[in-house]
Amino acid sequence: NDEVKIPKYLHFRRYRTHVKRIIDRTNTEGRIYGKSIKTYGERFSDLPEILLYCDLNEFGTALFQFVSESLKSKMRKALWHILEWLALEMPTNEILSLLKKHTHLLSKHELSNYDAVCKATMEGSKFPIACALRLSAFMYKRALIDLSNQKEFTKKGKQYVEVARKLLKEIESDHLFAMLLMIPTDIGHSNVIEIALNYDLKDFLEDPRIVRVFNCIWFHGYDFLDPDSSFAEPEIKVDTVFDKIRQTPGRFFFSAFGK
Repeated sequence: NDEVKIPKYLHFRRYRTHVKRIIDRTNTEGRIYGKSIKTYGERFSDLPEILLYCDLNEFGTALFQFVSESLKSKMRKALWHILEWLALEMPTNEILSLLKKHTHLLSKHELSNYDAVCKATMEGSKFPIACALRLSAFMYKRALIDLSNQKEFTKKGKQYVEVARKLLKEIESDHLFAMLLMIPTDIGHSNVIEIALNYDLKDFLEDPRIVRVFNCIWFHGYDFLDPDSSFAEPEIKVDTVFDKIRQTPGRFFFSAFGK
């Protein structure tokens, strides 16, 4: 029999695991992250239990769509609070797709609530830097469409780029920093640099530390990722440039520096 056998009570086990996780998180006492940041329980324990404990793998998208449609006629804070929770708990790709589809949520007077949903999406993402850049690109694109609110959307786009840059600054190791820029993410299987290039996020790409990493790549290749080697930015002298032209002319002229 070639049929895949599903373990007995698989759905129940998955649901039980989800419920236990939510109970543990909502029952956490004290401010575990600091005095100015609320715990999970303080943020979401006011939501109905039937909502908190439902299986978002099965009902998450339907819930988001229902709440989003309800916001067309009832702009209530409680509904935005549910969207914020869904953005935190659901897979990033699903949330990004739903936000792109439900553009009616982007009204100017509700932008602060929409911003809370976007920040929850970043918080719940496995790749928050990539997520922040994708949301930034979405805001910049919206600024080109909605000219009456162009200033507000552009401002949000810059804020999300700054979030991505601040997250990168928290990484002290240059080798880990470079690897984080290069590894594929769950957003279109693109890495952070590919996302920034695809959406022309110059504010992010102009970060001095990113420029330094790519100077190393252009002159040393990917060997600089070896943790046993020191991470040193090459000295771009005239002799060095001519050496590169002589040794690897094709690679040099196709690099950003050679162009």
